[in-house]
Amino acid sequence: MNALMATAASVALAATPGNNLPWVKASGTSFVDGAGKPLRLRGINFGNWLIIEGWIIELNRNAPRGEGIHDERELWTVMRGRFGAKAMERLRRAHRETWITEADFRLARDAGFNFVRVPFWHELIEHDSRPGVIDAAGFEWLDKAVRWATKYGLWVLLDLHGAPGSQNPWDHSGVVGRNKLFSDAECQSRTARIWKAVAARYRDNPAVLGYDLLNEPNGGKPEELGAMHDKLYRAVREVDPRHLVVIEDGLHGLETMPPPSKYGWENVAYSTHFYLFEAKDEAPHEKYAAEAGPRWRAKQAEFGVPLYIGEFNPINPSWGLSAMARYAALFEKEGWAWSPWTWKKIEAGRPGLWGIYRNEKPWKGFPDFRRAPLGELEEHLRSFTTGRLSANREYVRIVREAGR
Repeated sequence: MNALMATAASVALAATPGNNLPWVKASGTSFVDGAGKPLRLRGINFGNWLIIEGWIIELNRNAPRGEGIHDERELWTVMRGRFGAKAMERLRRAHRETWITEADFRLARDAGFNFVRVPFWHELIEHDSRPGVIDAAGFEWLDKAVRWATKYGLWVLLDLHGAPGSQNPWDHSGVVGRNKLFSDAECQSRTARIWKAVAARYRDNPAVLGYDLLNEPNGGKPEELGAMHDKLYRAVREVDPRHLVVIEDGLHGLETMPPPSKYGWENVAYSTHFYLFEAKDEAPHEKYAAEAGPRWRAKQAEFGVPLYIGEFNPINPSWGLSAMARYAALFEKEGWAWSPWTWKKIEAGRPGLWGIYRNEKPWKGFPDFRRAPLGELEEHLRSFTTGRLSANREYVRIVREAGR
């Protein structure tokens, strides 16, 4: 099947809207529904589902020194080499069928969120071994996300977390140490085709909040980032004039973003992420909120776009909760959309703040993925059901109160 035929197949499989969720769009600096009523959007990241981040599941906890698996690409390459392609796919399904299920969407709603951000790797629907060919079968997982979200009254923000060639050098792009999107024209064209296929599939579905074009793009200068986003924006708009498009600052800061008028962008929101990894107490977070709030507000007014805080987390399980409450109050007051990172985290030691759902006692039985037998690895991956984890009740309370 050539690229054109594959794309056509994906369009033919478009999800049918069957819910009462209103369309979300940008109106000035606000998110609004179809009637122009302002919306308050608070979400959660479903990290590690459709693009694996090994630290979230302690992937290398029992790997011998120097023999860890560094990213999603390496994980499945190793599994294919050890067990063959069919068994590798069996393991990958074991992960995807367990890490996030329909129940997680219900739990997210019950926790006070009204949307989920779903990060995905480009190889979900377009493989490096077949560049330019859209694999309609890969939409199975995005379709499930949209269907389950619809059932529980949630929107879904689709987030390309790892683009062809990678848009940053980190493991959460799918391949650690690779960062060639901004220097490779073919990778750029492939990324545009992916977004065109995704937008064509969901263009009529209001349960899709919008499209987050590139997660933390960090491989180009701000002007290169603007041009790359424009290429992807136009690919989306070729087939979908209606959905919100999210454009990230690439960790360069909102002040480096171009005004939407420079490119003629419409119905867009700007997004930023932040983590204060060096913070030893709440003071740096208090300072950051006090300084970043007015700065972001000024840039937002200048650009005339809504603002979305796409990822953040104070990390510390004690004073971090107070910082989380501070941020939630600020974002709600300003009308900014927000989504902490992340929904679930498997803990080898004491519970942290990364996951709203986490194990309260240290997790046991981490296998060595380079040596453990197939059955043990499958059982391990299927053990990560949310039903075995516990919600951080104070975290949930903060989210619920923010939404009142």
